[in-house]
Amino acid sequence: MINSGRLMKSFRRDYHLLEEWRPIPRYSGYEASSLGRVRSVDRVVVDRNGRRIRRKGQVLRPYFDERTSPYGCFAAGDKTCKVHVAVTLAFHGEPPEGKPYACHGDGDTMNNVPSNLRWGSAQENQLDRHNHATTTQGEAHPHAKLTEDNIIDIIGRLATGESQRSIGAAFGVSQSQISNIKTGARWAHVQHCQRKAA
Repeated sequence: MINSGRLMKSFRRDYHLLEEWRPIPRYSGYEASSLGRVRSVDRVVVDRNGRRIRRKGQVLRPYFDERTSPYGCFAAGDKTCKVHVAVTLAFHGEPPEGKPYACHGDGDTMNNVPSNLRWGSAQENQLDRHNHATTTQGEAHPHAKLTEDNIIDIIGRLATGESQRSIGAAFGVSQSQISNIKTGARWAHVQHCQRKAA
């Protein structure tokens, strides 16, 4: 008769043998894995009294809070890092210019394997959230001052060369908000829908 407990233990052991660990740039003493986990490595730290203490490395359990939810975080000394950012750094390197966001390909914020992560722009990140229905955006956002019809009008006025300050004054919003609409950092889903319809 097959011992299911022993079989599961063997599966877990073999599964983790396939796990690849890589150093995390910017976070000395920490590594991220091909399974989306993070660990500290064996190291020597100096306490406040100047004593050198050996610390054994361990796999870190991510924590969640209201500011970072639904992204798991870990503490690296006096720094805090999101797990998906750490894995993206370790396996895809530093972000290219204009693409500072670590994006999930399938929209599952718990799926932090390298093949599901990539660096993306603010617009790409926003489009991902829209496509995966993982954010409240546009008119559905409780603090939205503009409607989708307003955004279409704003895009049209930007195309004519009208100044961002003038457009902002007409709609009762700041120039920076008009700039965010122009770059796709805000309301990117409306611009995406317009391009598809064109």
